[in-house]
Amino acid sequence: MRNLDNDRFQELVLEQLKNLAKGQSQLQLQVTGIEKQLNSLAEEQSQLQIQVTGATNRLDGIEKQLNGLAEEQSQLQLQITGATSRLDGIEKQLNGLEQDVKRMEIRMENEIIDKIRALYDARSVQEDVNSRIINTLDRIEAKLDVLQMETAHIRRIIRRNKGI
Repeated sequence: MRNLDNDRFQELVLEQLKNLAKGQSQLQLQVTGIEKQLNSLAEEQSQLQIQVTGATNRLDGIEKQLNGLAEEQSQLQLQITGATSRLDGIEKQLNGLEQDVKRMEIRMENEIIDKIRALYDARSVQEDVNSRIINTLDRIEAKLDVLQMETAHIRRIIRRNKGI
């Protein structure tokens, strides 16, 4: 019954580790998406700067574009700050899960060591029992040999007496 519980426990640990790996890969995809968005926004910003330098005679349009760009940048900054906060939270969760996994590993190691000790102790006891049984069998065999010789001797005497 105990082995069944350990097997189930190990299955649960493996399932949790698989879920962790799956979550980590999803996070990596999200980070990649954010990086692509950041690259895209950087390209948009550089295009806007080229337009500003090329259109010096349209100062009013440039000011409007710069104001729009500043708003986009602040929104981008807010998005980056939010993404950073989420990544920090995810990192804390991963650290917590990592500690949980380490605790489980230590617990499993300790349980396995105890079981190995118990098996070793049982093996030692069984060896003692086996040794006693072998010694007893050796004594019984020796007694049987003596009894066989005595029986053979008695049979010879009986045959001799019948022959007389």
